[in-house]
Amino acid sequence: DILNCAIAYQLTQNEAYAKKCIEYLRPLLDKETGYPATLVGGSNAFVGEGKFWQATGRAYDLIRNSSMLTAKDHELFEYTFRLFVTRTIQGNTRGAISNWNIAEITAALYCALDLQDWHLIEKLLSSSTGVYKHLENGIMSDGWWYECAVGYNTWVATEFSEIALALEPWGISLKDRQFPL
Repeated sequence: DILNCAIAYQLTQNEAYAKKCIEYLRPLLDKETGYPATLVGGSNAFVGEGKFWQATGRAYDLIRNSSMLTAKDHELFEYTFRLFVTRTIQGNTRGAISNWNIAEITAALYCALDLQDWHLIEKLLSSSTGVYKHLENGIMSDGWWYECAVGYNTWVATEFSEIALALEPWGISLKDRQFPL
């Protein structure tokens, strides 16, 4: 998968791994046939898009310094990520708290961190349907949101844990922050 290939590149700096990632991702960035034209990355559902874009954002972060990426590639990543993040923010304005939404918001946050766009990052963290509101309103005394399935509880806990790890290098300590529950 794309993320494993990007991790292999990061660990070895073998440009063959970066090349595979880039060949896989370039069609996604194409303004005529990729995400900018179709507005679909890997799925038509929040969860599917969320998981797809999480892997995409992470993969780009891991290969961004590869000599295989051109200036045009970087421009297209920025354009496509900004489009995805903006659409995610627009699609999450009605206050819904759910594992589906947190999947897509997590993906948008990774892409916004790739862009280092602190205006978008702040919206994804602090808006009425952002990460902080999901933590405040989604966690109940017996687990996540109204989900009885252990898998959903652990999956969302993983999402929040990974968000905390992604924010830490930027000086944001989500793991030490307290929220009213």
